[in-house]
Amino acid sequence: FTFDATKRVTISGSPEDPEIQKLLTYSILNEKNPGTRLNSINLVSNNYTKNELTGIKEALVSAASNDENPGVRLQALKTLASLPFDDEIKKTYLHVLVNDKVPGNRIEAINSLVKAIESGFKADDEILSVFKNQLEQEENPYIKIRAKTILDSKEL
Repeated sequence: FTFDATKRVTISGSPEDPEIQKLLTYSILNEKNPGTRLNSINLVSNNYTKNELTGIKEALVSAASNDENPGVRLQALKTLASLPFDDEIKKTYLHVLVNDKVPGNRIEAINSLVKAIESGFKADDEILSVFKNQLEQEENPYIKIRAKTILDSKEL
């Protein structure tokens, strides 16, 4: 992991090391430079196993929902997609689908939700309700089609 301070600093350690996880979590959540936040997420995404990612899952959820930079939010969403789908990730994707102003981020969220549903995750009332609302309010035709496809399959 490399970052710039007063001078360039390199830190080595295992992804399982709690101190390395704390440093990456801090960088993802608090670094002022969005490029550094994005680099931290990319580092985690490219070098961590699913088990190692669970140590910084909360930071990824927060970045996907709250980061001011749409590219950072998108990469956090993509990295979350590599983790086992659960209720916390579902809620993050639903939050992005309803609240994110960037169509690409909403597309990533709905694609991940649809993939989870197609893989066996139950499309519960919360998901179906959000999808129904998206059909009415969404301007992006792709998102409307994806939502309608799931809703139609649940009515059969």
